[in-house]
Amino acid sequence: MSIRCIQVCVAVSLLLGLAMTGYAATAFADSPPPLAPASAAPSSAPAAVPGAPPAVLVTPDQTNAASPQTTMGNTISAFAALGYSYGFSTALGVGARYQITLVPKGFLHHLPPQMHDEFALEPGFDYFHASYGFGAGYSWDYNEFTPLVGALWNIWINDNLAVYPKLDVGFRIASWSESANGMSVNTGHADLFPLYFQGAAGIAYRLGIVSLRAEVGWEALRAGVGITL
Repeated sequence: MSIRCIQVCVAVSLLLGLAMTGYAATAFADSPPPLAPASAAPSSAPAAVPGAPPAVLVTPDQTNAASPQTTMGNTISAFAALGYSYGFSTALGVGARYQITLVPKGFLHHLPPQMHDEFALEPGFDYFHASYGFGAGYSWDYNEFTPLVGALWNIWINDNLAVYPKLDVGFRIASWSESANGMSVNTGHADLFPLYFQGAAGIAYRLGIVSLRAEVGWEALRAGVGITL
């Protein structure tokens, strides 16, 4: 083979190699890019923080028991009273109470969040005075001092307003006196059943440490002011 033929064969080989290289580069450029790996869908639940306490679901009944509550516990109340169970006369009176909460979380655990209840005792006393006049300068005076204790169930409508049923039980210490023309003619202790017993319904409106109160029962009507210690 002559040198001229060898040169021609080498040139043809080079041209074929260059052509194949260009074709490969063009095919690589026109091919679609590889798909990226699919990422995991984000979770709707927040990631747990290491060392954080587990979340606790609060039910409505637990909300009433756990939230801060207004109370009438440790409240001293003074009342003016009108007694209408003394026969021919209406008695005027005064009284005082001190409320002690026994069941601060109450008995109703399915109330709306703004409401709660509590059960309490309220010891204290009442004093009533009634006068009867029969003309001709004759009068009959009645005085009654009654230590007592009440059981009441406060149902708070909100942080300021409460309503309650109440039952008072006490012991009457009563005396009377008669006078004619301004002079005492007879005195003694009233001969009556000494047990005092009254059912009542009341309302309290709380303004800070001050509470406005009113009660109506089958023995007397009371209105007063309380101070929480």
